[in-house]
Amino acid sequence: MPTLTLRERSPADLPTLHRWLHAEPDPEWKRWDAPYFHAARPASPLSLAEFTERVGYRECGRVPEARAWHGQRWDSVRLAQLRRGWETGRHAPPHSPGPDL
Repeated sequence: MPTLTLRERSPADLPTLHRWLHAEPDPEWKRWDAPYFHAARPASPLSLAEFTERVGYRECGRVPEARAWHGQRWDSVRLAQLRRGWETGRHAPPHSPGPDL
């Protein structure tokens, strides 16, 4: 499985960042309201709700019975991670299971 490592911006990143931010007058990425990240739940005894909580997401909205699948109605749930939690390094709750989810 590929690994994503977050790091601080470096001087070598500046030409690329400048191109992304200023080279095009109306870049495609600015047409969306937020960055979206997807996570797949590993094979584990955790429910999807437990998994997303452990990796730092919190439920911020719910629409009851918004989706229909195989004759049943399911809630639509919106999850979010607050910037202030990410920037302070508190993106995972204290009971985070570590790398062996």
